[in-house]
Amino acid sequence: MVNLLYTASNAGVQIQLLVRGICRLKPGVKNQSENIEVKRIVDRYLEHGRIFYFYNDGKPLLLAGSADWMERNIHRRIEVCFPVSDPLHQNMLIEIMNLQWSDNVKATAIDTSTLSYAERNKAAIRSQEEIWKRIKNA
Repeated sequence: MVNLLYTASNAGVQIQLLVRGICRLKPGVKNQSENIEVKRIVDRYLEHGRIFYFYNDGKPLLLAGSADWMERNIHRRIEVCFPVSDPLHQNMLIEIMNLQWSDNVKATAIDTSTLSYAERNKAAIRSQEEIWKRIKNA
């Protein structure tokens, strides 16, 4: 999977990954993963979204799935990935991804040499708390 992401990056595909823990991919490496950004969020809730958003020539495709992209889940288990076609649900999942990408409390940007904390000079956004508030009040 990592090699496929590198291939996509080298073909010019812009990739943003939100991960919970370990990430074997090395983002930002010249001629390998220059078009890949990775942020890690570790917070109170262990579960996290398995949301896949592809924007191919202006034709968005949004999928939700049950598995992390780990070898045991890809090669030794049966996992499910399904399209999300309802516009209300699509918007909700995109909002969740945007909240996670904007997290500047528990998110860490992963680059080739260090783990650097996300921007702290903006209003605090802790994505898990924000998502919980929105679901609770829906």
